Amino acid sequence: MPRVRINLEPHRDQIREWLEDEGLTQEEVVAQLASRHGIRIAARTMRRFLTAAGIGTALRYEDDHELRRRILNFHYMVQCSDKESIAMLALDGFEVSQRRLQRMRLAMGLKQRSRGACRAEMDTRMREALDQEMEQGHIEDFGKMHLYQYMRSQYNIAGRERLYRIVRDRYPEVVEPRRQKAKRHRGKIIVPGPLYSLSMDGHCKLEKWGIQIYAAIDVYSRHIVWIYIGITGRSQVSVLAQYLATAKHKGVIPLLIRADRGAETCLAAAAHFALSQQARTKADGTPLTISDAFRPGTSKENVSIEVWWNQQTRSTLGRWRQYFDTLNDADLYVRDRLADRLAFLAVYIPIIRTESLDFVQVWNHHPIRKQKGDHIISGRPYQMYNYPELSSGIACGVPVDQEALDRMIADVIGFDLDEYLPAHTKQWCDEELIALGFEGLDGRQFLPDRKTRRHQVAYLQLRDHVQAHINAGNEAVLDECPRPTDPTKFWRANAPLRQAMANLYEANVAAGRPLDLDMDPVDFRERDANGEAHNEDDREYARLRRDLLLHANEADNVDENAERRQELERQIQETEDAGEVAVLWEELEHTQQQLHFMNNHGPEYIEAFLQD
Repeated sequence: MPRVRINLEPHRDQIREWLEDEGLTQEEVVAQLASRHGIRIAARTMRRFLTAAGIGTALRYEDDHELRRRILNFHYMVQCSDKESIAMLALDGFEVSQRRLQRMRLAMGLKQRSRGACRAEMDTRMREALDQEMEQGHIEDFGKMHLYQYMRSQYNIAGRERLYRIVRDRYPEVVEPRRQKAKRHRGKIIVPGPLYSLSMDGHCKLEKWGIQIYAAIDVYSRHIVWIYIGITGRSQVSVLAQYLATAKHKGVIPLLIRADRGAETCLAAAAHFALSQQARTKADGTPLTISDAFRPGTSKENVSIEVWWNQQTRSTLGRWRQYFDTLNDADLYVRDRLADRLAFLAVYIPIIRTESLDFVQVWNHHPIRKQKGDHIISGRPYQMYNYPELSSGIACGVPVDQEALDRMIADVIGFDLDEYLPAHTKQWCDEELIALGFEGLDGRQFLPDRKTRRHQVAYLQLRDHVQAHINAGNEAVLDECPRPTDPTKFWRANAPLRQAMANLYEANVAAGRPLDLDMDPVDFRERDANGEAHNEDDREYARLRRDLLLHANEADNVDENAERRQELERQIQETEDAGEVAVLWEELEHTQQQLHFMNNHGPEYIEAFLQD
């Protein structure tokens, strides 16, 4: 007797509702049919019916644009395996199997390896892309991991070892100097997780051309939390605005910030100390001290960000510095000429910003290989910073008091971190560049002669047009941005920061190490509306007193600097690489200058003036 055919058509809508609306599995639908309608079928029968009826049982991830965007980001930028992607997606709330992720990735054209005929085609693409990038001089200083990260993100190239083998064969003159570069041995920095310690500092190598750079790095993950490229990197208000913008974006603040003793950190230190006091206490319940939230020190102590500056200098900023020096040597850039300064900023600030941000993207997503030292965590900075669970780390960030943070942000809301020229001057320069045919400049474009870069011609022509405009005395005045807001006037005029600075000063006095050189109160006989001394002698007294405080802060580093000088002299004698020798000489010169100042401008020298 033939088997009775079971008709499921009357239950089509019910089955669709169970699967798509209630999220039941096929097995659960089979059980529901048996219990509610007395229909007993096999799982295979259910699958055949669903296929014929066009009812999908899988979650429709193909229609989820957010999921597709994340898969694209993980493939191109993070460049992680499918297993790593699944773990990060799960933490973000996407439950995707490895098979489904692989199907979606391949459907989107995202391949992790190439085989057979595709491999030969991939090798050809690698050679062509490498020739193009090397000709532009953009990647010649990249290391192995940085190079692969960059090439994969730009050209969707797979095969790291094949890529580097091609580089070794075609460009040995580029690879060999990196292989022979001397290694530096550094001390250990051990932290439990991201946002336990943030290291921030400025890069002053381009400062004489008006470009100031400031950045912060997470010590645990080596993730670049922010980078600033503009004209106010040495301004207290600018560093404060950078810190507050990052705190607002993340919603958390680090437990500890390390920085050098530069005056530009004072407002940020005060804000961080105030927010930390409101957010947490010590383990024993006592209030925080300044050293629990902010620790100033020498560049040697702030090693995390200093190491990264060295990486960026070798990869991007170093060649720009050399090029800018050639402009100086040829008198193509004269710092005292307004036209030179305006044209230079109009052309090169956008280029330096773009290249620096590109390098940060490459850095944050490149894999840090396992090291001999157990204290060095391997992995990608982006993953270790945003998904610490995957590297056995602990998220150490402290939720910030949003109300207190918003009050501080309100005080800097008029400060534009992106501004490098007044709006009318920038608009005039941009329009001139477009009229000259130089729209969309970058640092890699050549003119047809393949020798002259477009940005240099653009700068020289714009400079001449600016000078002609100034000489003609046109009504539209071209000028520079005003000097940054005086930090003393700024924090005195803003109640939240004024209180934060007072707390910081008291904490430093209690700790026996004054931090901010402008916070030490001097009892002037007469003051102006801003609290500054009217009398020139009083102002000189205050300046000398600040110098004395500076010496008191740094006098304990004399022996350390002397030891560092001896170490640098030894390294210079042993190092054969010319580039490394130049870097060591520069650091040696700076160390000698510090020793000379401390030996000739000590407390006795300053106190003699104070007594007079």
